[in-house]
Amino acid sequence: MDNFKIENGVLLRYEGSEEVVVIPSEITSIGDSAFQNCQSIKKVVVPATVKSIGAGAFLNCQNLEEIELSKGLKKIPSNMCMACENLTKINIPETIDTIGSYAFQGCNLTAVMLPEKVKSIQANAFMSCGNLSELIISNKDAKIPKNAVAGCSKLTIIAPEGSQAEEVANKNYIDFKKL
Repeated sequence: MDNFKIENGVLLRYEGSEEVVVIPSEITSIGDSAFQNCQSIKKVVVPATVKSIGAGAFLNCQNLEEIELSKGLKKIPSNMCMACENLTKINIPETIDTIGSYAFQGCNLTAVMLPEKVKSIQANAFMSCGNLSELIISNKDAKIPKNAVAGCSKLTIIAPEGSQAEEVANKNYIDFKKL
């Protein structure tokens, strides 16, 4: 607990150097930029007690490879993992309904499955994810701007036929497969 600066259940800052960080169950919220620039971290495990994550929480954690998110979260905030160039694995819980702007910009994700509850994917959410080859968008009514996947040259979008995701794929000359 010495490595965690906590106030009223909010993790304000992580000050440790472990490769694997398991966030204590006393935490209910991760504050803005709480892990920003933490270069030692390779994996973060977020417990079910955490109900919200602040903007830029893992911004520029360049060695971060994996994040285990828990059910109960409703939103992936803006800039959450921006510039986490080694991030290859993240689970998106079925409770998530929004992917914030620039949330995964510049990450090394290869495949992402967005659950049915995701109704909004914001601007540049997956921008410059050069190795992202598969983005599954389950919700036919999910709102997704054209630039959400800018710079994803290997991408195939898999979504319901007639969805906005299909329209975005067509406008960006991205391969589309019917879900």
